[in-house]
Amino acid sequence: MKQILVLIHMFLYGVVQHEGSESEGHYWSYVKHRYRWFLCEDERIKEVSLKKVLSCEASVLFYYKYD
Repeated sequence: MKQILVLIHMFLYGVVQHEGSESEGHYWSYVKHRYRWFLCEDERIKEVSLKKVLSCEASVLFYYKYD
């Protein structure tokens, strides 16, 4: 049986992080806009490094598929 290798390019563009318990806590997100990452927390938005995004304890990851 012949195997076919299919490459799918997926790009991370958003991360949600939660701190606290299941019933309460705090959520914030990291969002990629063009080539820059931003921390979105309550009423505050600030640019952060990719290193900061990759070191967080993510609850949800958002990807888009690029053909």
